[in-house]
Amino acid sequence: MARPVRLLRETLEQFLAGEEAARLARLRDPSDDVEPASRSRGRWLASSEASEAFEEARESGELAADELLWLERHLALARHALGALHVEADLRRRLAAARLASDRQLDLPERLARLARTDDAHAGAAGARELEHALRPLALVNVAGHARAERPLLVRRAPAESPRPGSGLIVSAFSPEAMAEQAAPELPDEPWLAYAASFLVQTQSAADEAVTRCAAKIGGARPLPWHVLLRGLRAPDLDSSSGARQRWRRAAAWLRGLGFERELNSRVRAETDRGGALPLAQVLARGLPHDVRVAQSMTDWGVASDVFAAEGLGRALGLSLVHAALPCELRWPAGASSAGALGALALQLWGHPLHLIRVQELSESAARRVGELAGTLALLYARFWAALAILPLADAGKPEARLEALAEGLSRALCCDLPEGVAGMLGADRVAARSRAHEALAGLALHLGLREQFDDDWFRNPRSEELLRGGCAPGNRLTPEQLCAELRVGLDAAPARANELVT
Repeated sequence: MARPVRLLRETLEQFLAGEEAARLARLRDPSDDVEPASRSRGRWLASSEASEAFEEARESGELAADELLWLERHLALARHALGALHVEADLRRRLAAARLASDRQLDLPERLARLARTDDAHAGAAGARELEHALRPLALVNVAGHARAERPLLVRRAPAESPRPGSGLIVSAFSPEAMAEQAAPELPDEPWLAYAASFLVQTQSAADEAVTRCAAKIGGARPLPWHVLLRGLRAPDLDSSSGARQRWRRAAAWLRGLGFERELNSRVRAETDRGGALPLAQVLARGLPHDVRVAQSMTDWGVASDVFAAEGLGRALGLSLVHAALPCELRWPAGASSAGALGALALQLWGHPLHLIRVQELSESAARRVGELAGTLALLYARFWAALAILPLADAGKPEARLEALAEGLSRALCCDLPEGVAGMLGADRVAARSRAHEALAGLALHLGLREQFDDDWFRNPRSEELLRGGCAPGNRLTPEQLCAELRVGLDAAPARANELVT
């Protein structure tokens, strides 16, 4: 093999694995927050020397077309990742030093958990205001940092369509049509984004109704305050007696039943996220495909923790199924992946009453109550990422404008009044959001395709295992949309499945 190809692959593997090792160390001990030595490998990947090595690799003819494509994508994303890693490290430092107006230390996991459990409306509103006040300056810095990190990926937007020949229109150099050619750069347009925009429109009514039901017993003004929705989604009355002790076993039950026992036992390991503020699961690829970790916050969020544990475990399993012989540019995800679509598929199962009854062995009444809440979580999860994916921020140059746009877009998606400080903490990284949105839409479509071919209990049909295993094994060679196509469904099927979750 030509030296440039080997050099690029070895360096990419070292950089990606090193960053995952550093993430794992932080999950275990949040104070262990030092830049890994492998970060220098990432800087080399972003250098002109790496670009020259890539051109040599291209000219050598030793790489297949898809290997060249994904290696180039990894190099582009490395430039973005370096900026994002710096922003995230800075945010962690600022959060650790931040204080509330009462001069108490800002312990974000504890504050959010308290808001999610309080039944005192006055105390909840006061706590939310205090938290918003502390988070907004941090959010401004976070949003500005991620905007800078996006720059290596930005492209000029297409100019406005020129007048048709013979139309009689004369375009001035200062007209809006001409000035559109000077429009600010934006993240590249991608065909699937149209499905994300349509998804938000087609699921708006169902989301409004689901959120209203979720908060019906709590009350609250309209638009619904974000902390009231947080309390409604927490639903402590649905906590199981086994709680977190059996969570990973419950999340893995259907996967073990399908035949993934060997991979789950030998390649996937559970960890604890000791600094996590929300129940979202973190997946870390220490070495693909033989060492994949999945971690979750120490705070128990009940059904929400179950839902997101299932998502994380599905994603981790998908990464462990990637064929070990693939080169690193195909093994390591560079954007949306089939493994991520498997995670989005697994997340939905907690909103599937048949799964809750037959696999989780809940009674029909318990399955109905858990499924209703889990379905709402799954719908809002997909809408959150879809809203970020399509949000146009090119013209919102200043951090204040970007923060306002984020709050408006996410408030519509989540059907609540989300303040700027919270929005800027959750939604600043649009690059990652695009991948998650793409995977979420694919996961929803996959559910319909599997049900069509293998009936309502497809999650117990061995033929489903064959398709899911075959969809993850090729790594980046098979995109989420191509996996859906094998079941003869497309991303346009996602809204129908999402509406089913809450109706």
